[in-house]
Amino acid sequence: MLAVPHRATEWGWFILAVIGVAWATVELCRRRSLGRVLLDCGGHGQREMQLGFGVLLGALGLFALLFVPSDRFRGFYWMVDACLLLVSSTRRFQIREAGVYGPKCFRWEQIEEYYLSPKGGLGLKLRGSDWIWSGRVPADLWREANELLASQLPAQPGVIVAA
Repeated sequence: MLAVPHRATEWGWFILAVIGVAWATVELCRRRSLGRVLLDCGGHGQREMQLGFGVLLGALGLFALLFVPSDRFRGFYWMVDACLLLVSSTRRFQIREAGVYGPKCFRWEQIEEYYLSPKGGLGLKLRGSDWIWSGRVPADLWREANELLASQLPAQPGVIVAA
């Protein structure tokens, strides 16, 4: 097996941590760029698991940073990875001032039509693209979501399904 010098391993962990910080920063900036939340339709099913792993990794990273001098860079990476998990666990499907936020960000200018099914599935048709599934709207928020979407997007005949 090829032995990797300790210094190279430290730099590898450091580079991974810097990439993680950049990703978390981009994710948080994307959220902020869409303005304030008009309607929060909820999170995803893995939220609690990601929060738990994030706290665990954060504790391990802090321990490595403080008490294991040879693993400081790895501890730093674990702290960053914990932050990534926490940012990811707070990702929720939301209708915001400047667009729809979920697995991806969609600005109102990018969306041509929408379809909100009676079961709560939200489909978006992007300009010059096909329909994509964007998220799920709980039944108790369906009417409010439909009103918000209709106020931001032009009504398309036959697309909006009444409850």
